[in-house]
Amino acid sequence: MLSKTASAVCQELKRNPANTKIGYDAGIAKENTQNRRIKASQGFRKIENNQWLRNYIVRNTKKYWSPEQISGRIKLKWPDIKDRQIGKDSIYDSLYEERKDLVKYLRCQKGKYRRRYGTRIREKQREAIKKKRIDERPTKVETREIIGHWEGDRIVDTDKQHILTHVERRSGLLLADRLERGTAELTKIKTIERF
Repeated sequence: MLSKTASAVCQELKRNPANTKIGYDAGIAKENTQNRRIKASQGFRKIENNQWLRNYIVRNTKKYWSPEQISGRIKLKWPDIKDRQIGKDSIYDSLYEERKDLVKYLRCQKGKYRRRYGTRIREKQREAIKKKRIDERPTKVETREIIGHWEGDRIVDTDKQHILTHVERRSGLLLADRLERGTAELTKIKTIERF
């Protein structure tokens, strides 16, 4: 009737015994299963099982760092140590479930601030005005008649190394620089140094 093999039914009865006439109760079995899952997942909880990571999160949360900053800084400083790698969502969950006393240090708390979508739209519009679009450049740049028009680009190779390139459009002269990280700030600094 259950469409299960006899061995599967026997395993279930042994795993979840109950003090009833038939020796089984579905509600108790479900509760036991949930408890076993919680117990099994405890071993995979990085923050609870790693004292260094827990202290690092607590110390920097008290400095008003966001979970994104904490997670990003760990990945930047210790990229090779796998037991220290943690995502921002895990940090948020840990703070809201285990350490409610640290929630006050978060800048944006659940339900505390109303999202202002209009402000975000206006902010995007302001940013769009600042940008210089490639399709709006003068036609004499397209014809490549004079020297002095440069194009910049950033290349990421297979080893995740960032290379900043500048090409003079008429002569084809290529200038290349290696970047530590592919951030806008480093790109700006390296471009100023180069020119």
